[in-house]
Amino acid sequence: MRLLNTRKYFHDRGVKFAAVVILKQQHIDDVAIEDRLSFIRKASVLDSKNSFFVLPPGGQNELQDFVNNLYRSLYDYALSYYSQQVKRIRKKRARLPAPTSSSRPPMAPSHPHQAQTVVQPLNVQGWMIRYDIKAGMFSEFKQDIDGATRSYESAYGLLLDTFAPTSTITPGYPGLSARSKRWVESRMLADCLNLKICRLHMFLDNHPSVLAQLNRHLHAFQSFSTTWGMGEGSFEYWAWLSKQYRIFADNLDVAIKAGFKLPIPTPQISSSSPNIPANQVGPNGAGLGFVGLIGGVNPGTVLQHAGFYYHVAAMCSAERRRRFLEMEKAEKAIIRAAEAQAALQTPTSEDEPSKESETVLPPTPSGNAMLLTKERQIDHPALTIDLLTKGYEQFKKHKNARMTLYLAAEIAGTYYEAGKYEMALKYVSVPVFMMWPGWSDIRHLGSLCFLPFSYRFFERIGKTYRKENWHTVLTSILRWSLRCAKELGAWDHVVEYLIELMAGQLTMAEQKRIDIQTELNDIIYKNEEANASVHRPIILNMDQLNSFLTCSVQFKSRTTTVGTAVSFQITLATHPDSPPMPFRFTFMRIVFSDVRFNQWYTDLGDNSDKPPGNDTIEWIDCTDCELTEQEGGSIWTKKIDLRFVKNASKVIEGVVLPIEGGDLKVLTVTMGLESPHWNVQLYFSVADRVVEQVTGRRKWLEVGGVSEDAQLMLGTSTGTQQPHKFTMLDGRGDVPVLRVNNRAPQIDVEIRHSSPAFLDECYPLNVSVINSEAEAIQTQISVEIKAVDGQESADFVTLEPIAGEQYIGPMALTDIDVGTILPGEVGSHIVYLHGTGVAATRQVTITIHYSVPSQSGNLVERQEVIRVPFMAAFDTTFEIYPQIEPPRLESSEDALDFLPPSLERTERNLLVAAVKSNGPWDIAVEGVELLVEVSLFTSIEYGSREILLGTSGICETNNPLGKVTQEYSAGNFGTEEHSNVWKPGYIFSGNYLLRLTTSDMTAPKSPVRVGTLVITWRRHSDDVNDDAQSAERLPLSKTVVDVPNLEFIKNELALIADIPPEAHVGEPFTLTYTVHNPTLLLVELAATIELTDAFVFSGYKQTAFRVLPLSSTRFHYNCYPILTGRVKLPRFKVVVKKEGTIVGVEREIPMETVGGRSIPYVAGAVAVVVPEKEKAAAAGAEEDTSGQLLVFSEAATHNEDDHHN
Repeated sequence: MRLLNTRKYFHDRGVKFAAVVILKQQHIDDVAIEDRLSFIRKASVLDSKNSFFVLPPGGQNELQDFVNNLYRSLYDYALSYYSQQVKRIRKKRARLPAPTSSSRPPMAPSHPHQAQTVVQPLNVQGWMIRYDIKAGMFSEFKQDIDGATRSYESAYGLLLDTFAPTSTITPGYPGLSARSKRWVESRMLADCLNLKICRLHMFLDNHPSVLAQLNRHLHAFQSFSTTWGMGEGSFEYWAWLSKQYRIFADNLDVAIKAGFKLPIPTPQISSSSPNIPANQVGPNGAGLGFVGLIGGVNPGTVLQHAGFYYHVAAMCSAERRRRFLEMEKAEKAIIRAAEAQAALQTPTSEDEPSKESETVLPPTPSGNAMLLTKERQIDHPALTIDLLTKGYEQFKKHKNARMTLYLAAEIAGTYYEAGKYEMALKYVSVPVFMMWPGWSDIRHLGSLCFLPFSYRFFERIGKTYRKENWHTVLTSILRWSLRCAKELGAWDHVVEYLIELMAGQLTMAEQKRIDIQTELNDIIYKNEEANASVHRPIILNMDQLNSFLTCSVQFKSRTTTVGTAVSFQITLATHPDSPPMPFRFTFMRIVFSDVRFNQWYTDLGDNSDKPPGNDTIEWIDCTDCELTEQEGGSIWTKKIDLRFVKNASKVIEGVVLPIEGGDLKVLTVTMGLESPHWNVQLYFSVADRVVEQVTGRRKWLEVGGVSEDAQLMLGTSTGTQQPHKFTMLDGRGDVPVLRVNNRAPQIDVEIRHSSPAFLDECYPLNVSVINSEAEAIQTQISVEIKAVDGQESADFVTLEPIAGEQYIGPMALTDIDVGTILPGEVGSHIVYLHGTGVAATRQVTITIHYSVPSQSGNLVERQEVIRVPFMAAFDTTFEIYPQIEPPRLESSEDALDFLPPSLERTERNLLVAAVKSNGPWDIAVEGVELLVEVSLFTSIEYGSREILLGTSGICETNNPLGKVTQEYSAGNFGTEEHSNVWKPGYIFSGNYLLRLTTSDMTAPKSPVRVGTLVITWRRHSDDVNDDAQSAERLPLSKTVVDVPNLEFIKNELALIADIPPEAHVGEPFTLTYTVHNPTLLLVELAATIELTDAFVFSGYKQTAFRVLPLSSTRFHYNCYPILTGRVKLPRFKVVVKKEGTIVGVEREIPMETVGGRSIPYVAGAVAVVVPEKEKAAAAGAEEDTSGQLLVFSEAATHNEDDHHN
């Protein structure tokens, strides 16, 4: 029933009604739920498709999908509904009479306060405003932004007319009375319509219209406020203006976050000729009639980001406070005048007591008392700071660095005006705090947010102003800081600010500079409050501040040698306008990188002499300083005049005598003011200065002498003092660094060695030092080896001859003591170089350090660099020859023609190693040995017999994939004397028979590592220098060469023939053919044997057979030779018919012989099997003898035997 009543209620009002039923989990199991839902739908007369929806229980995603579908289904109905509402409202507005014919002026109230109580009905203009606002609202709901904007603008224009003194739309109708209820409501409505229109223009990305509407609203109410008595001279106007800018900035910020793009300001184009279009601009901004670009754009004509309007709102808020204070001051003056007048009218005791006294009323304030009382409750500084903070965030987000600093200064100024001096002085937290994400959450906590920080406010923002020479802004900041520091009693900061305010770059009057200098002297020496306690030392880096004093340092020469004195000059120059009065420092300190040269100058303290005048250069000689012992050590001291006047220079010249090499720097120059309670230090960090631009030439002050011509003309002993002059030195800028070089070494170095060097050998290097000094020297050497091309290597240097495989040392040896070398004598030392890895040139750096007794602290150095080519001692090549053999048989399988499946497989490989002597020197080789690698899966069996210098035996390595067995090895060393000495180009050949066995030939097999070939050798004794280590004492070197890995032959069908080495007529022999199937497939084969005239044989002439996977089949043919000579054997041919599931592709299996692809031949009475590839390469092989055999008669054999007998 309730659903039906609700539907009827909305239906009577023309509202589309839809119901959504959300089921619970227990309703799903209710069998009557469908009937209940159908009953409810029919009773409520709702359409099940568009008005009645049932939503089963589900998750958030299902609910969101339903809402989206509901929105899409009702979207057309909503558009239709709002369109009807807009049409209805426009029809009502059209039926209104014309305002000029139906309106009449309202009745004038008979009492001034009656205007507040008499309710006037809306006139036609008011109804038009009402209908336009409703039409705009429904158009906005309809998402017709253009229509809504037109309706709101129409309503806004009609509303503005109601504020005019006389309506232009309704003639004779006066404007709204100021401060009436309807006036307040209309004014608030106008502000809302203005913001609404601005937002709609932002939706349409219409930048000019947004700014035009804002300016229209502000200008209209600016003119209205004057007639209302609340113009620019009242705080009400500025409060309203600040509010407008703030709300507009909030809306603009929201729009930008939602995707609104600000326009990019472009410079305007001007033309000097009206007939030439302004867009015809030349390449450099000039056209046919001088078309140029106007410098910049008026920011008031371009829509900017929200920070700009927050800043304007803050300025209006500050003006609001000033206007309020002025009005409050005027109001108090009125009250005081009224009280004084009332006091004059009050009867005194001298009047007659019988006479009745008149009642005196208290003074009545003006009509602004209520407004002032309400305004006093406003915290103006907090409101202004909040607006400035928001503006700071916006300017920082848009990366306007200078504006952020300016706003920070405005925040500090606001604190100062509010009397919060500590907040203003310590407001360095603003730029740092703004970077913290939580700043926006605590910025309204007031003073709790601004904790004391170690940096002052002006230090944070002053860097940019100093760097870019914004002296006017910087002066204002310093004055604010100075006033705050005085109010807080922070005298340390007062002194700092006064010193910087003395800078001549800061524009101010002469008297103001005098006042600042006088105040500084009073605080340091006279002010009782400032000298109540001992203050901490104040250290000011004058390179980071504006200073009235500049400092430059010059060494006369950039370089010198140990023991040679060098002069230096420190020039202290004052600004042309500062200091206005003579300024006296207490001390001057010069700090060097070597504390032994530090200098301390103190002031003479003599005021009798007249201070130097302006435009003078004063030279002070400090080359005669005295060495004085102090608490911190020795220091050079002297008393000089430390008075400074404006536009003058002091050049202080000193001298240093370096006693050791290196860089001698002037680190800092400090000017100090010292009193019993103060220690102020103005230091110049001359060594850390960064030169940002090209400076002038180096200058050196030459001291003027006495003119001899003047002495002759005057006939006196004293002449005229010539002025000091600056002379130019080489280079530019300051030179605070003196490069001190050690004196030239007086020694000769001789390095002897036998180049080139071999890799892996112990290479001797003899270093000899010849003393040419006049006295004995204590000598040490350092040796370093490294690759020239920058490649990484494991090279190292040793002092003793050590084998490379026993020790890996450092790449450099330092401080090798050679001992004392007398004048004219020679000291020697041998070092040993070890080069490994890549054959390349090595750079060997040999450094000799020595000292003489007369200059124990002076270490003289000489460096020699040589290049030693390192080459490989041997060039080794390997060849691998597979040896074919039939499958291995057990003893019980010898008589079987069919060999059962087997996973084992064995292959033999002949490894031939050729080792060539590469270098130009003779090499004594002690042995060449093949070492099979031993690993966790390797076992080795040794058995050997001596064959010259080689070995033979069995050496095995086992791993999961295969086993390598060394069955035989031999070397071709000679037997003559000194056979182990290899000449350059000598080639050693070693043969090694290796057996490769696997227990599972089906498993995946990777190459099997064999091991290494180790060559043990040393240089022959004739090639080693006599003064170096003899060859017998040098350790043996070992060159290790990796042997190529072995791989199993690919698993393919193989036909192997076993042919006897010889045959004789009348003697039968057996040919054995083995068909081996190493694959995992069953193969079907067909075998045939061809007849020949030279043999008679027994066996199958043609047969078909199968070979199981991993199995073999053998065929035996008994042959009887009947012819002699080179005859062909019967050809045995095997063709593959079927391999696994592959049928129809026939191929012949190539035949191989035991030991390799070969043919037999007989030399004399013995048939010798020669590999096929060697036969093809043999010289003179003109015919193919494959499958042939030399057969001899039996008689010939017997005759040859008799001959031997």
